[in-house]
Amino acid sequence: MILSHAHQDHTGLAGYVHESIPKYATRGTWALHDSLAVFLPQLVSIQNRRTIRVGKPVRIGPFTITAHLVDHSAPNAVALEVEADGHRLLYSGDIRSHGREGGLWNKLVDELAGKVDTLLMEGTTVGRPQGPRRTEAHLELEFVELMRSQRHMAVVFCSSHNLDRIVTIYRAAKRTGKTMVIDLHTAYTLMALRPISKAIPQWNRDEIRVVSWDYHQDRLRRAGRPDFLEQTRPK
Repeated sequence: MILSHAHQDHTGLAGYVHESIPKYATRGTWALHDSLAVFLPQLVSIQNRRTIRVGKPVRIGPFTITAHLVDHSAPNAVALEVEADGHRLLYSGDIRSHGREGGLWNKLVDELAGKVDTLLMEGTTVGRPQGPRRTEAHLELEFVELMRSQRHMAVVFCSSHNLDRIVTIYRAAKRTGKTMVIDLHTAYTLMALRPISKAIPQWNRDEIRVVSWDYHQDRLRRAGRPDFLEQTRPK
């Protein structure tokens, strides 16, 4: 089993697959899955895990699998190139071109155009109105304008796992002199993803504060991470 990224519609049942079957994913996907497991006790642990490296082919039986990094709200998401018997299939995973890593779309096209026999593609946006898409860069400017118009607090609701959006909000807050306040779940997720990029903002930056809800504290203690509570307490 090869997982393209850590969103629950792609990994939510993977814990029920027999432990004898290897499960492959990128380092960032495993990190995101593990951080989510701390706060979702009903999540079934995935056994027999392997890490697949982006751009490095791996041989599994008669198949050669290559993971290609793609732009998606979940970090370290990949498309999967599968080769066997002289044929090549590309599974897109969830893919877009308007995020902060939108250039990965052109990179994938340049590398594989004309070389794929079969394209298996997600279609979650089929049926949406046609027209220009707002990029994260455009959204950053909108956030800046909104935050400058607020004399006091601006409240944003988004997933703690939407790394692009967290970065967009952080950049807008920094540009407008705001203090960004995140919860423990978000702080822990950003910490878990730190190995994949030093550019990911962390809870200990001067312009970030952490709000500590009781549920998040309880889940971190149960997961054996009271040290993280102590580390974030000064913030």
